[in-house]
Amino acid sequence: MEGPKFKNHIERLKFKIREMEVKRIETEALLKASEDRLASQQHTIDSNALLLQSLEVEQTNVQAEKVALNLALENNGFVLQIVQAQQAALQSDHATVQVALANSGIETREKQAACDVFEAEVTLLRERNEVLMLKTASMKHERRARKKKESNAKRSVLKSFQWREQHVDASVLRGAVAFWGATPDPVEDVHEDKTRLSNKARQNILKVIVEQGFNGELYDEMEKHFVQKKRFKVFALTKKSDLESKFGGEAVGSISHCEEGHTKHMRGLMPGATSIGNMHRKMNRRAAEIGLSSMPDTKIWCWGDSMGNGMREGVHRYIKAVYYDKWDTRVTTDDPYVVVLTGDLARVSLKGKFVTLCGAKECDRRLKSQKQTVGHQNNMNQSRTLYVPAAAGYVDESDLMPYFEQLLELFVEVEQQKYIIVDGKRYENVFIKVLVVADMMFLHKFTGRGGCCYTTTHFCMFCSCMSKFRHEGEPGGCDQCRLAHKVYDEQGFQICMHHDHVTPEKKARQLQRQAELEELLRGKMPPRKKPVWEDLTSLQQACLDRCVPGSTTLDGRLAYKPKDLEKIPKMTIAQCNAWLDQRCEGFVVTYTKAVFCVCV
Repeated sequence: MEGPKFKNHIERLKFKIREMEVKRIETEALLKASEDRLASQQHTIDSNALLLQSLEVEQTNVQAEKVALNLALENNGFVLQIVQAQQAALQSDHATVQVALANSGIETREKQAACDVFEAEVTLLRERNEVLMLKTASMKHERRARKKKESNAKRSVLKSFQWREQHVDASVLRGAVAFWGATPDPVEDVHEDKTRLSNKARQNILKVIVEQGFNGELYDEMEKHFVQKKRFKVFALTKKSDLESKFGGEAVGSISHCEEGHTKHMRGLMPGATSIGNMHRKMNRRAAEIGLSSMPDTKIWCWGDSMGNGMREGVHRYIKAVYYDKWDTRVTTDDPYVVVLTGDLARVSLKGKFVTLCGAKECDRRLKSQKQTVGHQNNMNQSRTLYVPAAAGYVDESDLMPYFEQLLELFVEVEQQKYIIVDGKRYENVFIKVLVVADMMFLHKFTGRGGCCYTTTHFCMFCSCMSKFRHEGEPGGCDQCRLAHKVYDEQGFQICMHHDHVTPEKKARQLQRQAELEELLRGKMPPRKKPVWEDLTSLQQACLDRCVPGSTTLDGRLAYKPKDLEKIPKMTIAQCNAWLDQRCEGFVVTYTKAVFCVCV
């Protein structure tokens, strides 16, 4: 800052010297003009003196002129005094100017010295300025390079970490960018002599830093956090173990003991068998409290409570949770929710064991669970998570069918009354439509009609075709063959292989015919006709009824053998049929109870 001040002082000195120089020149010009005027006046005086002398000579002649000349002389003297005074003043000014010039010479020398020092300082400052300019240019270049490197590192971090800048904390992002910039950037110029580093290498570096940094405390804390985050949920494992029967709680406990580095009472990734058992009991107690768990039989479980109440509370709770709480405005009386009831038998891992389940399944298009469906828009979501069992047991479908019928009646009751009651509160405007959807075996047991898929080619549940009538027609022939008199051939064997649909009219005629035959036979079965049987026990009993003294074969020979009374209870279905084929022929003309089941 001293340079500019010194420069201003020199400028002021130069300006003052210039003013004094101009003033000196003006003074010298005025002095020269005064000297010229004085010389002119002196010449005038000399001329006047000569003229006076000439006048004195001619005094006598020109007295008047003498007076005028005296007056002029006096005036000239007065002017001379003025001029002399001015000359004295000019001389005084000239002396002053000379002194000032002398002083200004000293100041000029001092100013010159100052100018020399200033020029030397300016030269030094210029040299320093050039050095600073070079340093500034270098610093700007380095700053641009650093900014570019930081930008590349930031872009690489966001790309490699799959981050969005607006969603990441600024301090965390700065730390990540600093770590990335501390290692060679893989996007740097290939012409620069720097080593490239892959993302895998950076991951290894970061892994070592986390493992060894802070004396391993950070790694231990992250491991605990990871274990806590990845822990298996006790409820989820219990649900899988309980509802899907994929594993037991003891299996989970055994797996949990295989984890290393755990002390007693320390929770790892897997819960113990005790936790699974406690959750099982907790779930069962809670389900029993709200009417969703009961054991009416040692082998059967169904909805209900511990007091022995039926499945009504469970049905109402299910409808409220699945349909009422998630009600859609598109559901109306004309377009209600479709509720599907289904069931099936499944084999378990134990040899010869099977379990039968029946319950409700979500399939309505307006439920949110159906949005997971892929493919065509009309495809229904068949995920097993949409199925809620209502009754189950280690029994076959016939034993579980009464519970399924009770479940169906309760759902149909809600469909008709259009309201539910949960915890004493009534919920109105519940519009549902109940359908029964299951495989053929389940529907055969439910309707009492239809063949079995592996023993017959007739699977209709709306006619009288049963598995025991496979490849045979309806007993007595169908209505059309009866009208055409084409039911039997010349030898008396039935040639009609048709089955009529069990319509209400057909049902009434069958009941009437059954009453007539019962009255005619009075409970007796013709011994020459093959009996109607439902299982092996009934078939064996029919064989025992025909194993009496006096019975003959079809060709008239005696067929009674006392040893058959001991063999028949041990015979299979095929053996019993072969035994009957030797003694009986054709089909009975009566209708069994299964034939007259109402078509639903």
